[in-house]
Amino acid sequence: MIDMKYEADAFIKRIDRELNDMMVFSSIVEIISDKFYPGHDDSEINTSLRDEFYKSFIEGSLTKKIIRKVLRSHDFECWTKWNLQPIVDDFLKELNFKNSKLTIYRAITTNYDWIKVSTLSKKLKLGDCWSYTYDGAIPYYGNVNDKHHYIFMGEISPRDIDWYHTILFNLSESYSHEKEIRLFSNRTIKNFRVEKKGELFVYQFNYKKKIKS
Repeated sequence: MIDMKYEADAFIKRIDRELNDMMVFSSIVEIISDKFYPGHDDSEINTSLRDEFYKSFIEGSLTKKIIRKVLRSHDFECWTKWNLQPIVDDFLKELNFKNSKLTIYRAITTNYDWIKVSTLSKKLKLGDCWSYTYDGAIPYYGNVNDKHHYIFMGEISPRDIDWYHTILFNLSESYSHEKEIRLFSNRTIKNFRVEKKGELFVYQFNYKKKIKS
């Protein structure tokens, strides 16, 4: 496990700024409804704000204005400072860093031989959404009719990880099953190899090739 302490104030402000993003909005709604409010009794929180949140949540009329009221409340600020770090630590324990490197996985489907085509390219751009487990590498946007299914594997360093989005999405029940590792753009993927589903061997790419997120 890596030793990392997140800054609660910065975390809240970043969420506040990015509420227009659907994944950020839905993630913080679940964190508030499933983790924040259930951990408090009436004597510890602003119950009128809690009731307003749940009423809007149940009615399907939850707005960014209500979310911001919760984010900027003293109760939520205290919770993120004192109660969220252990939850973050539990997530970090799942990341199997070895020699400061984490193996990550991604899946795609194609109708062409991706390995053959890619070996002819000097640079590969693979995207920033990966998983920290093999089972989490699912081609969510792949076409079910595509003939080829590939699993990408590679290694990255802690500094390559967009920790804000990675932690936020793994705290949300809707996205935590994806075991997501969100990378910064244009980071080098080292020790890159590809498995084609249904075949025995894994193809190892030349280390001189530029392979980026």
